[in-house]
Amino acid sequence: FNNYEITNIDTEVGFQTVSCVITDAFGVRLYVMEKTTTVHEGLVTELDFNDFYIAEYPTADYANGFTSLDDFLNIGGYEIFNSRLYASPSTETDKQLEWKSAYPMSTPIRVAIDVESTWDDSIFVGVGLGNSSTNDYHMFFLTEINISLMKYDGATGYWTTISQLANSSNKNGTLLMIFDVDYFWCYLNDILVVWGDSYDEAFDTVNIYHWGKSGAYYDNLRVYNNNAKAMRIINNEKSPKFSIRDFN
Repeated sequence: FNNYEITNIDTEVGFQTVSCVITDAFGVRLYVMEKTTTVHEGLVTELDFNDFYIAEYPTADYANGFTSLDDFLNIGGYEIFNSRLYASPSTETDKQLEWKSAYPMSTPIRVAIDVESTWDDSIFVGVGLGNSSTNDYHMFFLTEINISLMKYDGATGYWTTISQLANSSNKNGTLLMIFDVDYFWCYLNDILVVWGDSYDEAFDTVNIYHWGKSGAYYDNLRVYNNNAKAMRIINNEKSPKFSIRDFN
């Protein structure tokens, strides 16, 4: 690990539990370790932390375990199956589920979601941030062959690839997308995979995306932002906000 320092901690004599936490640049806990030791009076007790485990994510400002879809605009036919959000295989239409905050979200913004698929055929699975006024989106995409951070321009309908990583392995796990002022960091299972800068953007929408020959499950949407307040969406619009078919 880079940029670490050794810290002296004043404590009481006796049996003590000491925790060491590694966070990202924005304070999201990534790895944790606890050790117990006996502190003796007049002596320095040194501890080595070398067996970290992945920490649970902190309490989100908005969380949804997909017991219902009342908070979402459902385009393309997402369903709830076995207490998870399910996108059936489809290459004819894009499936998009949108959650809109009642207020624009100030940075930093963190969005996390769990995904599961077979990754054995053409598929796009993603989560991203959007602006409901401009229809601009930044999407964190997983496919069967790569991982990408991409921008969709709502005015022109064009896609721009900001960052891409070739990866043909199984990608089941947790996606975490972080945006702060003008930069994105995207993690898969707590590993930074794609990142890049962008213009200063205002976001009020979270988009959950699916297209492909393989189905996908989603669970545990978490939005970390002080302004993240659910707004019940009453909207009969059925048109996708964007399409990966616009790539061609």
